[in-house]
Amino acid sequence: MGALPNVLPGYQQVANAEARQKFEKAWNCKIKDKPGLPMTEMMNSAARGEIKAMYIVGENPILSEPDSTHTRNALQNWISCWWRTSSHRDPPPSLTLSSRPPLTRKRTALSTSTERRVQKVNAAVTPPGDSKPDWQIVSMLANKMGYPFPYQSVREINEEITSLTPIYGGMKIGRLEACYGLQWPCRDVNDAGTPTLHVGKFSCGLGKFFPVEYKAPAETVSAAYPLMLTTGRILEHFHTGSMSRRTKVLNGIEPTGFFDINPEDAAGLGINEGDKLQISSARGEIKAPA
Repeated sequence: MGALPNVLPGYQQVANAEARQKFEKAWNCKIKDKPGLPMTEMMNSAARGEIKAMYIVGENPILSEPDSTHTRNALQNWISCWWRTSSHRDPPPSLTLSSRPPLTRKRTALSTSTERRVQKVNAAVTPPGDSKPDWQIVSMLANKMGYPFPYQSVREINEEITSLTPIYGGMKIGRLEACYGLQWPCRDVNDAGTPTLHVGKFSCGLGKFFPVEYKAPAETVSAAYPLMLTTGRILEHFHTGSMSRRTKVLNGIEPTGFFDINPEDAAGLGINEGDKLQISSARGEIKAPA
């Protein structure tokens, strides 16, 4: 379902009064008509002391945010609830809630992939210890904080989603049990789903183009920092490595990160393939091979 700050589930705009009223009635609450904050602005707000607490699920902001020092300082101002962030060196005050891994979900879970495919996932192994599925943890927290979450099963949550979110309208659990999954939009129980989202034109119509004036980068190269640095992806590891770094095979292939440098720059600096480098910026430093 995602967590974009400007939309309700299924890309229904927060600014749309009709969409807000529908969810306000279902959730018995008032929804603000202004978007929330994206992650980077959340960290800026937390650093200023404007955000008092944050609930983090499946994310590692110290590693994924562009300025780890700034993020670490921001974390000192609120409670973080995630094992990887809370296990970081000099961690902020934290509470770790034990969520079940995907293959140990009890009975049923629903999962949406990047290709918009919603599938029913069955448990493969016994859940460890007192771990709980994410929906139960969220429900328990909400109840403790005075907002009743009455859900008793994944099926109940599925019923709410299909009733409030048009693009998921036909994705009943019963249908998902009988197929390889359905791809949204799937608007009713007679809809076979949408394998290809954009055919002939974009689903929301033609694109709109607007001219803009050039704005120089906030930071450029300088005598102190003469190279432009950027991050990139590698085949063997996914996002922050919270899953792929646990895999011996992938770690054996690519045990560390590395620097890609233009051969002409490398020759001018006397850098050869495999040399161990320490790269510094105005915000920190890192060591890795070239």
